[in-house]
Amino acid sequence: LSAGAGSGSMSPLISVGSPPPPITVPGSSFTPPSGYQFSNWYNAANGTYYNPGDSIPDTGGATSTATITAQYTVIPTYTITFAPGAGSGSMAPVTGPWGQYFAVPACGFMPPAGQQFLEYSSGVHGVFLNGYNYLIQGPDTITAIYANIPYTVSFEPNGAAQSAYGQTDRKSVA
Repeated sequence: LSAGAGSGSMSPLISVGSPPPPITVPGSSFTPPSGYQFSNWYNAANGTYYNPGDSIPDTGGATSTATITAQYTVIPTYTITFAPGAGSGSMAPVTGPWGQYFAVPACGFMPPAGQQFLEYSSGVHGVFLNGYNYLIQGPDTITAIYANIPYTVSFEPNGAAQSAYGQTDRKSVA
C-alpha cells in the first residue's frame, strides 16, 4: 500500500493459502494532503481502481506482489450567504469545506421599523439562533427573521377613585 501524495504508513496486505484467497481492500489510514480526502486505490500495473471492500484476486501465485496507491480528491468548498429577509443591509458570506462547522454570527442586518431580529432560517438546517454551530453540507442561504418589538402600555387613573393595572400588548406593524 502506497500513500501516494499523502503521508503515513499502513501494513501490507498479505494473502496466505493454497491457492491464496482474494484480498479485501481496506480503507485508507494515510493522512491525505491538506485540502484533500481519500477517494480510492489505484493499481498502476494493471490500471485498475479499487474501493474499500473490493476484492483483489491473487493471480500471480505464492510470490506475487502488487502496489496499490491511495488516490485523493479535493474537498469541495461551499459558500453560505446571508439574506436580510424583510430587513436591509448585508453580511459577509462564509466559505468553507464540506464537513466544517462555523458559529453563525450575530445578525448584522437592519430590521424593519418596529421589529427586531428573532432567529435565522435556512433550507438545510431549519430555524436557529446566532451562535448556532452550522455544519457546511453544500451551498445555502441563511435568512434573518424578525418579530414585532413588544411594548408595555400603562394606564393611570388620573385622580379617579379606581385604579388600573399595567397591561402588555403587542404593537401591530403593517
